[in-house]
Amino acid sequence: MVIGFLTLEDFLAELEGAKEKPIVRVEAYYKVRATSTGTSLLEFFVVAAAEVGGEGLMVARFPTGSAWEFDEKSCLAHGQDNQKAKRILTDHLERLGYEVRPGIIAGCEESKTVASTTLWRRRDRRLVAQGDEISCEESRSGEGERGGDLE
Repeated sequence: MVIGFLTLEDFLAELEGAKEKPIVRVEAYYKVRATSTGTSLLEFFVVAAAEVGGEGLMVARFPTGSAWEFDEKSCLAHGQDNQKAKRILTDHLERLGYEVRPGIIAGCEESKTVASTTLWRRRDRRLVAQGDEISCEESRSGEGERGGDLE
């Protein structure tokens, strides 16, 4: 069974109820969505998933932005923001005591839910950690990294 969550808080509450703390897989990726005009839209996400013994696969998918495929500058910026969101989420989960590993668990795509979080926000069209006063441009590491297409 695959269970999707609408908020990070609900996802975490479900994990806390598990008998043993599960390993959480966190990955940044993008989907390519073709439009009726023949152009493609890249939709960027970070997904967190954990298999909770006997209860199923718990999935929280967080959108981080979208860009038209022909807009290379915007695609690069959103790809960088996506990696930043992955780092923010990974750091948060590790601070809560979870073992976090990269990867997407097969079956995650069965959950069509999209979750919200307060761990990051948009400022000046860029993703920043909530509470960060430094812009994403100034604090970025790992430039040029991009996740793969899930579908």
